[in-house]
Amino acid sequence: MARFFDPQELLDALVVDSEGLVYGRVGGFRFSEEGVFIQVYTVIRASERVVDAWRLAEELRRRGVEVGDDWPLDFLVRRAREEGLEEVFREAEREYKLLKGEVRLEEVVLIDAQEVDNPATGSRERVKVVVLSTPREAEFRGLKPQRLPVPPLEELLRGKLCVSLSSGVLGYVDKVVVGPGLPGLRVCRRRGEKVARWAAFMSHIRSLGEEELYRRLSGFRHPLKHNILKGGEVDEARALLVSVGAPERVLRAFDEHVQVGDMLCVDIPWEKVRTARDVVIVE
Repeated sequence: MARFFDPQELLDALVVDSEGLVYGRVGGFRFSEEGVFIQVYTVIRASERVVDAWRLAEELRRRGVEVGDDWPLDFLVRRAREEGLEEVFREAEREYKLLKGEVRLEEVVLIDAQEVDNPATGSRERVKVVVLSTPREAEFRGLKPQRLPVPPLEELLRGKLCVSLSSGVLGYVDKVVVGPGLPGLRVCRRRGEKVARWAAFMSHIRSLGEEELYRRLSGFRHPLKHNILKGGEVDEARALLVSVGAPERVLRAFDEHVQVGDMLCVDIPWEKVRTARDVVIVE
């Protein structure tokens, strides 16, 4: 049975066409007598010249003018002109949302949202996806239907979001795998997060008589406030141990207090892959 969502839940969801190309993101919905339409936006980045408020304030201070941190920009510019200063400009990049098009709800074949681990950021994120039955973005770019490479090329697929038309968001492509007679893709939703039993480790190094090291590490993460460390914190802690010259027995003890969670992955036969462009779409 299909999942239903509050329209507000789907704001900023990725809109992917039938060719696996990103058409844009959900900006809103329009309900009318003609039907229900998804309004899809795209982001345009443009550079423009803006007044460099920080440099202007510094120039005024050099002239002995007391500049308040809460001065609005227009007041700052007027004060600079009174002092005979020319405005100082810098290039700034801004993002603008532009309505790209409207998609009939009848064009949608899948809507899903899942918590997955993103290998590019190393963090867990909520991925919201709307998949279309039409090649909207391919037509927009003037592209032809894709012919999948055989065998699959891992360097072109690793890290791509993978969506199943029957099961929803599966995760990100981890690697190419092989089975009897054909290759496939391993797609992971969970990537086995590292967890360090920090409080237990800190208690252990105290028992070793490493009081100075204990004090330094408490400044990083105090064991009374942080019972465990997760993900990047684990790597930071080990790097800190190495940088302060912790003895080998302490490094071994730290590694013994680190556990790696189970990965949650699924293997997809290559014959089940429909397209693999911006997003990998499978049956």
